[in-house]
Amino acid sequence: MTDASQRDRQEFGTDLTEVRHEPLASPWGLRLYVVILCCFPFAFILFTLWWVTTDSYLRHIPFPYIADTGYGSRLEHADCDVVIDGDSTALVGVLPRIIEQHTGLKTCNIAEVAGIKMLNGMMVLDDYLAHNRRPKYLIFVFAPENLNPPAQWAFVSDFEGWFYRIRFHRDARFWRNTLHNPDDTIANAELAFRNGVQWLPKSPLPPALANERDLNGGHVSESGATLTRCSGDTVYRKPDSAWLSSLRNTYGVDGTHVLINVTPMPPCDEGLPFYRAHLAGLTDNAVDTLPIDNYTNSGRLHTNDAGTAEFSERIANQLVAAMNSGTQRGGM
Repeated sequence: MTDASQRDRQEFGTDLTEVRHEPLASPWGLRLYVVILCCFPFAFILFTLWWVTTDSYLRHIPFPYIADTGYGSRLEHADCDVVIDGDSTALVGVLPRIIEQHTGLKTCNIAEVAGIKMLNGMMVLDDYLAHNRRPKYLIFVFAPENLNPPAQWAFVSDFEGWFYRIRFHRDARFWRNTLHNPDDTIANAELAFRNGVQWLPKSPLPPALANERDLNGGHVSESGATLTRCSGDTVYRKPDSAWLSSLRNTYGVDGTHVLINVTPMPPCDEGLPFYRAHLAGLTDNAVDTLPIDNYTNSGRLHTNDAGTAEFSERIANQLVAAMNSGTQRGGM
């Protein structure tokens, strides 16, 4: 044995030239590690799909409109005389209490943010009608660019639509879409999990906010700063008269009178002339305006308390006129 080999054997327990056999740690341990590594993403998704359906997930959500997503889908025997549906401009812009004060008619606001309608169409309204007496008046309120089928609206995050669907309609169609669009499912599950973890340390919403929709007939207040200038973000989209007619024909039955209203715009909105020209005769109200300080900067045509009160009074006066005349466009 050479001096070098002897030193190697003394230092390493073997010659450097010898074939070494690594000790075989438990092969089952290695396989278990690989299995866990491969299964973790699927377990994470399945856990999140379950978690978002629980009340514990909702408890710390800091946004009332998400915490009470699907308000209209959970109402049973509310039997409102007036039902407000539409996009987020209706959700924050129409206060049922004001309509009730002017008309004496019980009013519910079941509008939701755009993402819910983009993904699920009129599902919330259909749920409401399935579990409640048909209203005397059904009023659709949309931003002027949204007088088209919701699937054609300008893209916004579909998280709210996915969140609504998994909480209220985990049916075969939902699971087929989940399997056919795994990228969307993974992205929404990841966002839901991340949001849940961020929200978990927060204190629960105070009762006045957690139950805001119940306390205010479905209305959600807007807390953004007052709008000071028009931003030029108007989307120019012609209305779909066939879709508007389908709303009247589909829902204006069995004594329900349908009104389709467009949300007022600030006078400085660049799209005002365009929509006045293209919506003439298609909606039950005119393309009207509200002062710019009646809006917030937190959403397209989202009104603050002053704007909501004024817009709600206009709708109430519209209803009073319809009740007094005994006639109504659509659904008669």
